[in-house]
Amino acid sequence: MTIINTTQAGPDGEEPALLEYRLFTDPHPIRVSPQGAEEGENPEIDPARAQLMFVASNNGRDPVRLRKLSVEIPTGELAAQLALSLERAESTISLKGWTASRSGEVIEFTTTDPYTEIAPGQGLTFQISEIPVNHEVGAVELRITEGYEGTGRGSLSIFTGKFPQDFYLDGFSADKYEIDNGGKVILTWKRSEGVTTTLLYGGNPPEDVTGQERKEIKDLKTTTTFYLIGQVGDVQIMRSVLVTVLNPDLVVNKLTVNDTLDAKGDVVIANGKKLKTNDIAGNGSRIEVHNTIAQLEGLIRTGPEGIEVNGPLDVGGYLTVDPSNDAHGTGPGRFQVGNLIVRPGDVLLKDGIRVTGELEAQGGATVKKSLSLDSMSEGTSLMGSKHNLTARHPFSGMNEGTMHKYRANTDGYVYATIRAESHGTVARANIYNLSNSLTVGALVDPASNSPDRSSAVIGLKKGQEFGLTRAIWRGSVYIYFRWVSIGPGAPAPSSLGTGSVSAEEFTEIAETDFSSAPKDAPIAEGVMADG
Repeated sequence: MTIINTTQAGPDGEEPALLEYRLFTDPHPIRVSPQGAEEGENPEIDPARAQLMFVASNNGRDPVRLRKLSVEIPTGELAAQLALSLERAESTISLKGWTASRSGEVIEFTTTDPYTEIAPGQGLTFQISEIPVNHEVGAVELRITEGYEGTGRGSLSIFTGKFPQDFYLDGFSADKYEIDNGGKVILTWKRSEGVTTTLLYGGNPPEDVTGQERKEIKDLKTTTTFYLIGQVGDVQIMRSVLVTVLNPDLVVNKLTVNDTLDAKGDVVIANGKKLKTNDIAGNGSRIEVHNTIAQLEGLIRTGPEGIEVNGPLDVGGYLTVDPSNDAHGTGPGRFQVGNLIVRPGDVLLKDGIRVTGELEAQGGATVKKSLSLDSMSEGTSLMGSKHNLTARHPFSGMNEGTMHKYRANTDGYVYATIRAESHGTVARANIYNLSNSLTVGALVDPASNSPDRSSAVIGLKKGQEFGLTRAIWRGSVYIYFRWVSIGPGAPAPSSLGTGSVSAEEFTEIAETDFSSAPKDAPIAEGVMADG
């Protein structure tokens, strides 16, 4: 016999039963009678018979004063009815002084005393046997009604099923009932034809295994109960088997550890969840964070090896660098990063900051003393006390022997640089201020007998025109011109096209001695912008 726990409270307007009930059937499941079987004296074909045994328990806090108990067994030939007849059914109950009687489809148990008290934790059993089962497969509702001291009553329903005469779903078992974590298990069973079978386990979606009698389950990590459900029409039956996993993975809603939690592998926090702790201590190794550390209160302290963050490091307040910390050889008080993004706020460094990648300040970067730059990217700005300094693209498309003319749209600087790549290089770059017809040129080139680099700069006011020329006579050399704007307005100069230069400017100068020429010519006087 197998427990069936399919119960339902009484109908609307009726109090639920005070006792809890379980139903055992013999056979399990109940099977219908063969066609032609009848209930009566000396039938040609005997009907299939069933026994119902009910176990009732008082799981409440108060005693139940029971004076009457009845069960309604639907009788007839329909799928929703169980018995062909109840005339020969036999009924018994475990309570002393109680007797059974039948009225139609209802079998009632009563006592001659005012009531029998069922104390908390106690219970009773009653059974009805020799029930001739009808011929139709289907689900049957059995209605139980309790009568209490006085006129009180409560009820509930228990459902059971009738299966085909040749139905079976047996032998559900596992080849091993105890396995290691990550091991596999093979489930087997036997079934009759026409049965729809479904396998349930471990919170997985139901798996249709109809037509099969074997299933291999791999990588089992937790102790698991497997349920095999067989269905015919509207009736179902369930078989189960338990497989224990040694050293299983543990899934709990809440875990409280009073002493040490020793994790031999990874501790993974799901997306959107938090790890809350007063202290995180690395035991001689690294603590790796591949997302965001948000420190809302207190301090994050690390040892001499420092802290390595692969994602953003979001600091809500100040980031203070200890000037005595020189663990990475970057100098006292140095904070070394690849990319540092500063949202509106402050980064205070007691000595200095070294950025090997990009330094991006979304709220602006203010330098109270001086800022030394090797280069600036196009479009970036530095804010001084009087002007903004903005770097721009170098001039491109400089044809040799041609003057390229421009107009300055802001105050700014033009500077030229020659970098000689080999011995014997001879080259020249010129910058002309055209608006006052004055040639203010800076001759820049290396000494002819050694590789070198030279440069010169002139200042221009907004609206002034200027020209650039370049000439290379021999050797490997790189010549470039750049514009740096000062102040508001369109930062890039406007091109005015090209023009000619007098032939004297490009006379062969291969024999000219440049050894005494200045390597870094001064800024030309009289043409500096205001400020």
